[in-house]
Parts: sequence; structure tokens; C-alpha cells
Amino acid sequence: MEAAMGTDEPQSDNAKTYGVKHDGKVIGWIPNTGDGKTDAAAAMKVLKDAGVYVPTTPFQGMFR
Repeated sequence: MEAAMGTDEPQSDNAKTYGVKHDGKVIGWIPNTGDGKTDAAAAMKVLKDAGVYVPTTPFQGMFR
């Protein structure tokens, strides 16, 4: 295994998986499918399962 570019986060061979980070710590690993929507959904599931997901309010969404 080798480190990701510029970080100490390990990645699997051929970057088939990558870590989901929260506050600078890897809290879970998800497969790299190459599809942004699928990867985002998997990352959201990891965040929700870890109990660290905070939904965006409509007010916050207006300014994004």
C-alpha cells in the first residue's frame, strides 16, 4: 500500500477504495466506482452510519 498524494492516508492497490474523512480522520472506506453519484451516496452512508452527518438546512443551501 502506498500513501495518497500529499497525505498519510493509505489507499489500496490501484485505488479501488478510498477513505472517507471527518475532521481529518478516516472513518470508513468506500469503493471507487468512478461514478460521482454512486461514490457520494456511499460516502453519505458512511457518514450517517458513523453518526457524524449533519444535513444542510435550506438557509445554508441558499448560499452554496
